[in-house]
Parts: sequence; C-alpha cells; structure tokens
Amino acid sequence: MKKKVVFGLVLSLLIFICCLDATIFALRPEYCDIAIKIGNYIIENNATQMDTAKVWKISKKTVRNYIKKLKKIRPELYEKVRKITEQHKHLGSKSWDLNEFRCRSRTYLTKAVDQYVLAVEIGEYIVNNNATYMDVSAKFDISETTSRRYVKKLEIIRPELYEQVKKIVEQHKHCNCYNCEFL
Repeated sequence: MKKKVVFGLVLSLLIFICCLDATIFALRPEYCDIAIKIGNYIIENNATQMDTAKVWKISKKTVRNYIKKLKKIRPELYEKVRKITEQHKHLGSKSWDLNEFRCRSRTYLTKAVDQYVLAVEIGEYIVNNNATYMDVSAKFDISETTSRRYVKKLEIIRPELYEQVKKIVEQHKHCNCYNCEFL
C-alpha cells in the first residue's frame, strides 16, 4: 500500500515539474525573440505559414505555436499577423498577382486565384452596372448563391469594393416591386 502512495506522489511531482518546465520553456526570452522575428517576417513579406516554415526551416505547426506566443508577448503584432494568416487561409495560401491571372478562361475557376479574380470582376460589375445578383448570375453563368459567395469573399480581398457592393445590394433589397429594374 505504501509503495502505491509513494509512487503516486512521485508521479504527481514529476508531472508538476514537467508542467513547470513547459511553462518556463514557453516564455524563455530566446523563444520570444524568435516569435517576434517570425511575426515581423510574415508582416514584411506577406508570407504564408508554409512559406515561413520553409524559410525558418521549421514545421508549419511550430510557426503556428510561435504565432500563438505572440498573443502574450506582443498583442498588436499578433493581430497584424493574424489578419495576414486569416487572409491567406481564406484565399487558399497562394501568392497573389492579379495581372498574372486576369486573362485565364472561366473554365479554370476552381483555383483560388481565379476565384479571387472572379470575385473582383463580379464586384466591379455590380458597382459599374448597378446590377443585381440575378444580373450577375446571367452575365457570369453562375447561380445567385455562388455570386453571393464571391461577393462575400470581397470582404477580405477588397474591403472598399465590398462596401460599395453592399450599398447597391441594400438598395435592391429595399425595392419590393417585382417589375423594378433592380431585381
């Protein structure tokens, strides 16, 4: 009986020491410095987590852990990094060069870059033509639901264009006449 109690106490003590060491490990100054450097790298280069992992020769999971540490170390830096990583997550972690992809055929719209281009085209079409989702679906040969999804992507991709589209969509919502040109 005494052996079990002693073993339990020793085990509890080891677990406590491991937790204490992990806490100290997590807040060591050299790891804080690396987290800050990684955060600055992501901001300066608009880098994805994968790109950062390749440059720093660490795993993507480790990059995420360093980003989490930024929340405690430097919250303002963490928010900037979080916005960039969220944008990459939403856009499919691709590097974005709009001019490179503008001439592609609509049959290749499955890629995130093409979706980015199409979302911008749809937004500009709505703004320039005061168009409805029905007009968009006819022009781009997609469903109204899909056109709404592309407009929603504009919120992250091009916020200023999204706000313009949102105003036009609100105008169309308030028009209850079925014969109206805005429907």
